[in-house]
Amino acid sequence: MFSFGTKCYSVEVDLMDYATAQKTCQEVVFKNSTDLAYIQTPEEMEYIAQEIDKTDAAKGQSRFWIGLNARDCVNCTAGAGLDQFGWASGQELDEAMSFFREGWPRPGPEELCVAYVQNDKTWVNTVCTNKYMAICWKDAATVIPTTAKPKP
Repeated sequence: MFSFGTKCYSVEVDLMDYATAQKTCQEVVFKNSTDLAYIQTPEEMEYIAQEIDKTDAAKGQSRFWIGLNARDCVNCTAGAGLDQFGWASGQELDEAMSFFREGWPRPGPEELCVAYVQNDKTWVNTVCTNKYMAICWKDAATVIPTTAKPKP
């Protein structure tokens, strides 16, 4: 687990599809007020990339789900354009703050979810049923509910 600014992050090393990754972030990792990573600045993206590079479990697996997707895209038979991608947590994508690989997002009608690629530190849109690791986040000000351990 690591933090940047007012956000806490967790890299989940189990391979899972986008929907499972999102559910894991929401219900398992931080329990509430959380989702797949929502990246707001170049500095934040750079910091996340550095932290992932330090993660031994990430060696050899180069893709990680982030919270960017176009799953609500209507009439996307030719694929989603950049303006149709948004963050799972509800925020719109600032197109000036995009890390899509050159020539991406690709116009694939099934490629509606976005993964961070460790090798070249870019984003790619891909099929949501592919299995990757995930980057989860929560606002550091959000209290995580815990269960008290009984006293012996």
